[in-house]
Amino acid sequence: MSAPGYESTSENVVRAVLALVLIAFAGFTFLVGPIGVMASDGCSDGDPRFICTVGGQRTVAFTPLITAPVALVVGLAGLGMSGRKQHDWGLALWAAAMAALAVAWLVVATITS
Repeated sequence: MSAPGYESTSENVVRAVLALVLIAFAGFTFLVGPIGVMASDGCSDGDPRFICTVGGQRTVAFTPLITAPVALVVGLAGLGMSGRKQHDWGLALWAAAMAALAVAWLVVATITS
């Protein structure tokens, strides 16, 4: 058991791995998610699909661009907490950030399909 405020090496390794997973998922979402706008290439006049509207294209483009940085900050802040706060909230914030990224992908996939 480590002293209060000092985490063990294994806890730090786990945090580092979780941080890298979050960074990779957020980066992938930020860079690749907006490409879903290309699903509107097959649209023609009067096409009723949401992706064929300006609002649908903006939603597909901006949802990942907004979600990824916010999720990254929230998740890394959670992993950066120490002591009792980290035990209570740290992993919950990281999980919420990962869930937000998954929801961003769900929104993009739903609109583009």
